[in-house]
Amino acid sequence: MAQRRETKKAPPDDQTVHDERLASILDMTFEQQVDFLGKMHENDLRMSNTKAKPKAPILETVHVANHIWFRQTIVALDKASVGYDQDQG
Repeated sequence: MAQRRETKKAPPDDQTVHDERLASILDMTFEQQVDFLGKMHENDLRMSNTKAKPKAPILETVHVANHIWFRQTIVALDKASVGYDQDQG
């Protein structure tokens, strides 16, 4: 009795996998979609914005609307104006 040789199927391309997942997500209710995405990313997506953010170091410039403000207690005004005269040409 000859053994049957199993043929290996080629793995699906990325577009096929994407289309299948998208179709299955569209058929789900909102709660099922949240559960699916939460399991897929291995965390609760609603809590992703609550992670602690690193605090800015004290010695830094503050960028507001394309203007650079130096903290007065840290940088002397003569140091803050370095480069300003060069820009005026």
